[in-house]
Amino acid sequence: MDYQLLFAIIFFVALSVYLYFNRSKLYREGVFPIFYMLMLKTSLGLKQMDKYSKKYSKFLDILSKVGVFVGFLGMFVMAGTLIYYLVKALLVPSVASGVQLVLPFKVKGTFYVPFFYWLSCLVVIVFVHEFSHGVIARLHKIPIKSSGLAVMSILIPLVPAAFVEPDEKKLSKKDKMKQLSVFAAGPFSNLIIALFCVILLFGVFRPVNSLVYTNDAVYITDVMANYSANASGIKSGDKFVSINGVEIKSIQNISYALKDNHPGDVIEVITFDESNIPASGFIEGLSGINNDTLSKLDSVIKALKVVKNNNQTVYYDSNGENFDLSVRSSSNSDSSYLGYLELRIAIDDSLISKLGNEYGNTIHYVNLSSNPSNSSSPYLGVYLSEVYGLKSGFSQHPLLFKVYDWIATFVYWLFLLNLGVGLFNLAPLGIVDGGRMLHVGLLYFLPKKRAQNVWKVISLFFLFIVISLLIIGFIFA
Repeated sequence: MDYQLLFAIIFFVALSVYLYFNRSKLYREGVFPIFYMLMLKTSLGLKQMDKYSKKYSKFLDILSKVGVFVGFLGMFVMAGTLIYYLVKALLVPSVASGVQLVLPFKVKGTFYVPFFYWLSCLVVIVFVHEFSHGVIARLHKIPIKSSGLAVMSILIPLVPAAFVEPDEKKLSKKDKMKQLSVFAAGPFSNLIIALFCVILLFGVFRPVNSLVYTNDAVYITDVMANYSANASGIKSGDKFVSINGVEIKSIQNISYALKDNHPGDVIEVITFDESNIPASGFIEGLSGINNDTLSKLDSVIKALKVVKNNNQTVYYDSNGENFDLSVRSSSNSDSSYLGYLELRIAIDDSLISKLGNEYGNTIHYVNLSSNPSNSSSPYLGVYLSEVYGLKSGFSQHPLLFKVYDWIATFVYWLFLLNLGVGLFNLAPLGIVDGGRMLHVGLLYFLPKKRAQNVWKVISLFFLFIVISLLIIGFIFA
């Protein structure tokens, strides 16, 4: 079993057990049982919120006002984006939904993040988001009644979270700008973290990556039904060798290879399938060898890993590399004849380039499909994964670069998830921060009762869109 999946299962079982034994202490908010939060109230972090709100009061006051502007801008962006994705999903249901649950499970209709990245990012996102709400509330002298753990639930508890509970009566008596700054603080802080991650990714990790790593291969992780790759026999697990004669080592190579093609064009795609490599066997043309011909086999032997199956062994040294050639006994009377060489083929790029289609390579003639998002663009219909290797000179420190790679990947996920959480929380949806900002914003222009009614209609409309996109994603994506 995948260890990431195993730990994810253990985590959710432990979470469920914890919620069960603390069920009498849980509070519930939202539209039960459709979309609601389970909350366990504590006093975690309240003193620290007081401390930082006083220490950086002037800076935070300016930043909170910027957050309000960014919050409303993000709200309009999210409103348009949600409507766009609903129309798109209704026209082309198979296209990935614009709203997906972020989970450490590979489930249809969800956005998968490996468990340890998911959990690490979740801790950072939740802490920054809720702590920011609390700090800005204390900046404006609004008491914080509690903070604590929460679980976002859609029918069933799904995603751990956290919350800060300000005194709502005193919050509602503050002027509208202060209320807005409290609501905007959480998502704005997530967007700031996302921006910081972008600076790290492009300013630090990208230059280092270009010095340290080299593109090794592009693998196909999944193939979409009803598209050209599937129709031509390309399978999940295959590795791209070339497209239209262009060697494929990166996803960028694929874009370059297809830049002059259109839907309906037939292209040549060569893939490599490791399952086609025989575990062991006799290689035609290499079965009978002697000392005179042994030295002529350098180029092939260097690509082969030999199975030792007899006590008669010849050692062959080429460019400082030792190769163990095992032979079987032969009745041939010629004393210089060594017998039959039995070989196990190593899965190695140099082997593939030498033996070509005979072992592993398959030629596909692909009639390109249309991109579901842009009918004029060609589309293979595959999910891809790039594989990188360390450049020579760095390969002697593999552990160091595994740690570096984990950190770089963590920063990438932290960017992506902070951006997603920050923007989604700005949606004009009653239960999230954007919905509360919308309600206060409407009070600038409408009487209280009418503002409340308009807010309910808008909030329910976008709740309908979110639920629709989730359902479409689970059924069709």
